[in-house]
Amino acid sequence: MNLLRYLVASSVLGAMLFGCASPHGQPRKDSEILAPNEILGFDTLYAENCAGCHGAEGRGAAAIALADPVYLAVADDVAIRKVIASGVRGTAMPAFAQSSGGMLTDKQINVIVGEIRSRWSRPGILGAANPPSYAAKSAGIISRGELAYKTYCEFLSWPGRPRSREGKLRHG
Repeated sequence: MNLLRYLVASSVLGAMLFGCASPHGQPRKDSEILAPNEILGFDTLYAENCAGCHGAEGRGAAAIALADPVYLAVADDVAIRKVIASGVRGTAMPAFAQSSGGMLTDKQINVIVGEIRSRWSRPGILGAANPPSYAAKSAGIISRGELAYKTYCEFLSWPGRPRSREGKLRHG
């Protein structure tokens, strides 16, 4: 009988000491969900904001491959950050920076840029090649753009040019 009382008392005491480590209803320290602007993990940021167009592994899908070491050798961090933050006008690439109406903080954009570079670039991939800058250094010369358009493009867009049912221009 004493053994039974001892076992019951030990069980109750053990349950009280170890079973009630935190009050019921109080969240544990690691169980709280971060606010969207506090997430700094690349895997989450990339999956939620980039993978839909650039592919889960950055190898491209509806948009260019970000895991392309040649692209990363030509496009510097400033250019990549600008595209992420401000988007690309006339394309499906939206602006992601909060300052441009997006959802990402500057810190989150820095994480994305840094991790894209650290995970997918290969320093020295171009060898001794000296590629041009990815970003334009100036606005260009309007008169040269107009001449290029007239020479190479204007004939493609004359009114009444035959088109297919899908709206594509027919050649010939």
